[in-house]
Amino acid sequence: MYYGFYNYVLCTYVLNVIPKHKDRKAAVRKILRLLRPGGHAFISVRRDVKKSGWTKNGTYQTNRASPEYDIPEHKFTCESIYKNTKFEIYELRKVEKTPPDLTAGEFNRGE
Repeated sequence: MYYGFYNYVLCTYVLNVIPKHKDRKAAVRKILRLLRPGGHAFISVRRDVKKSGWTKNGTYQTNRASPEYDIPEHKFTCESIYKNTKFEIYELRKVEKTPPDLTAGEFNRGE
């Protein structure tokens, strides 16, 4: 893996199929590790799942997946940039340092 190398990462409908909250958080942590400072990740998650759980096909589905986690080793912003009844797209932007015009509440920190 080339950590801190990528300008963009695209993650489509992945967080929805990871059953455990801690594993979804680990996936977001890995995405952030791949991004260079100023890099962007676009993460889409399903919003049309009626009930979280295992499907007849043996896959897990949830509509509660979101990349909005507190991850102390990475400073990043997270914003929902598109949402409808079927899916939602988030943009994560890894920042090198806290811009002076933003407050600490606008960053995801701590674990």
